[in-house]
Amino acid sequence: MLILFIMTKNILIVEDDENLRSLLRELIFMANYNILEAANGQVALEIIADQQVDLIITDIDMPIKNGLELLAEIRQSGKTMPIVILTGGNYNEKVILAAGANAFVQKPYISDISTLVHKMAAA
Repeated sequence: MLILFIMTKNILIVEDDENLRSLLRELIFMANYNILEAANGQVALEIIADQQVDLIITDIDMPIKNGLELLAEIRQSGKTMPIVILTGGNYNEKVILAAGANAFVQKPYISDISTLVHKMAAA
């Protein structure tokens, strides 16, 4: 008997705005990924320490630990999972990509996120 195990990729959404987090969750859930959620970078680091995370989608402007601090700590730890930075703020894309982000998306971003999730989670 052949038993196949299908591994679902874990995608971590880091967003302090509960409504935006919910919107992202619904968008990604429809694509059959396992969704993990954090309201700030500190909670995200705790999740990453305890679970396999295959892709991170994070806002920049959050309390406690922001998205740029999260990005820096993840890259300093040697982890290489793709990280997508979302922002509605005025940030320099080249600087964020040079800091270790794999993609930078300005809000509003619904169609961009859907395309990026499929591309990066498939890798």
